[in-house]
Amino acid sequence: MSEQPERVTARDVADFLSEVLGRFGGASPTTAAEDVAFFERKAELLGRIAAESDDPETHAVAENARAQLEETRAFYGFGGEV
Repeated sequence: MSEQPERVTARDVADFLSEVLGRFGGASPTTAAEDVAFFERKAELLGRIAAESDDPETHAVAENARAQLEETRAFYGFGGEV
């Protein structure tokens, strides 16, 4: 039996959106690890949202976020998977 991820809260979304706004506002990551950590948080949040949904598009968005994370890891030479 698979373990269900923690339910996504409005605070989770607000915190992530705040981080996104910071990145667009010039607060770019100073290290490769910070950039990878951002994409890890993105993939984790969207994966949790998808776990609560039957919508195929929601699952596709989460899969896209995981692929983006893997591309970022590969770009910086980081190993591992979500």
